[in-house]
Amino acid sequence: MGNLIKAIIIVVTIIFIINHLDTDYGTQKIQSRQLDYKVSANYLLDMYEKNEVSADVKCKGKIILVSGTVTNIGKDPLGISYITIGGTRFFGGVRCHFSRGEEKDFVDLQMGQEIGIIGLCEGKHISVSMKGCRLSKQ
Repeated sequence: MGNLIKAIIIVVTIIFIINHLDTDYGTQKIQSRQLDYKVSANYLLDMYEKNEVSADVKCKGKIILVSGTVTNIGKDPLGISYITIGGTRFFGGVRCHFSRGEEKDFVDLQMGQEIGIIGLCEGKHISVSMKGCRLSKQ
């Protein structure tokens, strides 16, 4: 029983550390880079659907302005806020992850709204993913 409690404490501590890592530095670094591409979310999704390897070569690690319809607004299991644009409500979409504190910029957004988001394309895992995101003013 004592080892189980120690293991739980270690896991909770690791989750806490990961959950509270300062991602602002990474976000600031991403946001200070020049924009590489402007694409619609559905076009980006289509690129990955047709040829993931080619899409990675063109987009992964690049700063992209993605535009489209908001299909989901939420938080991941670690409490990181995200907006999904493009695709459908239950399938696909580009998941755009924001740093802590960025939520204030999109509390008034609603599903179905057209927006642009700038971030670093991470490629496709379960869905096409971007990090270090911010809402575009363009």
